[in-house]
Amino acid sequence: MRKRRGSRQRGSTIVESALVLLTVIVVLLGILDFSQFLFRQQSITERVRGVTRTASIKGLSADQIQNRICFGTDTAPTDQTGGYMGLAPANVNAAIQDATTTSKRVVVTVSGLRLKTVSPYLPSTLLMLPIRVTSPLETP
Repeated sequence: MRKRRGSRQRGSTIVESALVLLTVIVVLLGILDFSQFLFRQQSITERVRGVTRTASIKGLSADQIQNRICFGTDTAPTDQTGGYMGLAPANVNAAIQDATTTSKRVVVTVSGLRLKTVSPYLPSTLLMLPIRVTSPLETP
């Protein structure tokens, strides 16, 4: 009798351990995905802010703004297909609004960027939240 009772306890311990381990792995994958999303969102936001501020001071064109955000230079390189964290010029929309008035401003929007997930419970790719940065245009 004792041997049966001991083997039952070992079996239940294995089942409980498996359930706890599964829960821990799911939580860790969720933390990994969430931290990846936050890092990419913040990194791209800071890059867009810096380029928008530079564009408002130096008077860069829309193409130059797109290239600086995606590739870090004023012109797009011919040998590079992907930009900073997967950004492409198609993901970046830059415009100078109210150019004829005194409230001129540079508006940059980044949208349509897809993020890959690690968790099996989420879709394999998710759409990143759009980023919109506005800066007043400096006039010397």
